Amino acid sequence: MPLSYLGGRLAFAVGVVLLLLGSQPVVGYGPIPGLLALGYALAMLDVPAALERRTGRIAVAFVVFAALTATWMVLVLRAVELPFVNLIGGPGGGVSLLPPLAGIVTGLAYCCGLLLLLRTPAGPVLSGVLSPMGRMALTNYLSATVLFLVAGPLLGIDSTADLPQIVGLTIGIIVVQGLWSVWWLRSFRYGPAEWIWRCLTWGRRAPIRRAVEPAT
Repeated sequence: MPLSYLGGRLAFAVGVVLLLLGSQPVVGYGPIPGLLALGYALAMLDVPAALERRTGRIAVAFVVFAALTATWMVLVLRAVELPFVNLIGGPGGGVSLLPPLAGIVTGLAYCCGLLLLLRTPAGPVLSGVLSPMGRMALTNYLSATVLFLVAGPLLGIDSTADLPQIVGLTIGIIVVQGLWSVWWLRSFRYGPAEWIWRCLTWGRRAPIRRAVEPAT
């Protein structure tokens, strides 16, 4: 990975740039390279390990991000004219950074909220459900994309205005993937996409089936 030659802070900066620029030409999928780069940079900076000791800061961040998200949703629902933050072009033109920034802030609010829930008595239950899905993150991401593309038109989803159908389909996919991930990992070490990625990375066929323990 090219980012492995950079330090954590520089990789983080590259991730932010990719995230903001990538969200402009390709709506929906454009931010993905930036998100992957940010995740790698945060891991290099040992942020995941530090989160275990920062419950108070996570709570503050959740309140801030949730408030910003709620404000953005109110402005969008009321169709308030929002100013452009131009990267290219003159007044009245260019591209706006506000929608992608709103998406990033909303995602951060979700992440902080989930981290707080994992610190409650419901944490072990959530971990039991989410852990198998996380081990098959790439497979679940790809399959969710296919399911949305196939089921979306059947449910009449034409735009983000079809919120009830989008929410219903999202919940349905999460439930199916939660059950599928548990079932799959009972027999296999990795998800299908994760296994293919390991084979390509290692340059050899990686073992995928779990070893069957002899009966005693």
